[in-house]
Amino acid sequence: MPQSPILIIDHVEQGQSQKEVTVNEGTDILERKITSASNIDVAGGPGDVDLTNDQVRDMRLEFSGILTGNVTVTVPARNMLYMLKNNTTGAFVLDFEVIGGGGANIVLDRNYVHWIWTDGVDIFDITRELFDYVTDVSTTYQALPNDRKINGNTIGGAFTITLPQAAPGKEVLITSVGAATALTIARGGADTMNASASNLTITTQWQAIKFVGESATNWLAHRLTVA
Repeated sequence: MPQSPILIIDHVEQGQSQKEVTVNEGTDILERKITSASNIDVAGGPGDVDLTNDQVRDMRLEFSGILTGNVTVTVPARNMLYMLKNNTTGAFVLDFEVIGGGGANIVLDRNYVHWIWTDGVDIFDITRELFDYVTDVSTTYQALPNDRKINGNTIGGAFTITLPQAAPGKEVLITSVGAATALTIARGGADTMNASASNLTITTQWQAIKFVGESATNWLAHRLTVA
């Protein structure tokens, strides 16, 4: 039986008997995608948790369990909108990506609701793009494509934040909020910062560097002074 490409809803066929059954089932699935929530136990790790066609029919997905290693939740390679919340515990990371990998993924912050859209390849965190969201980090961090503000806390020691790929007009603000210990900002891939391949370093608490994409391969770095 033919099906819709995204939610895999059965189509009504010409000459089919009991068409109302197919229509009602399809209506129920659409209602789930608008209103329903489910809890998914992702305890364990390291490893992947592949969500089924039925699981991704719910709008809000909450993940729970004790992580004993890094866990990646994967979803089918289709355009889809999700509301996600990470309720897991344990000193490990839960991230979210399209099955098969290869595209951009995101780390799900704990106890924070993410609105996520995927084009079937990459994951886009709409919440970060719409709101003034600040990412707080205290260890080596690869900035996500939609990170806008990053606070680096070096009280536990020096570490490095690596910029996402540059893009014209894109802005990223990185601030050192910990002790006066070196916070290093590294370029991503073959990108440059002020046309240089050298890293930049912040050694003063509350100092910040604002990065503005000058091209698809170069960031303009503006060092902001402490008031």
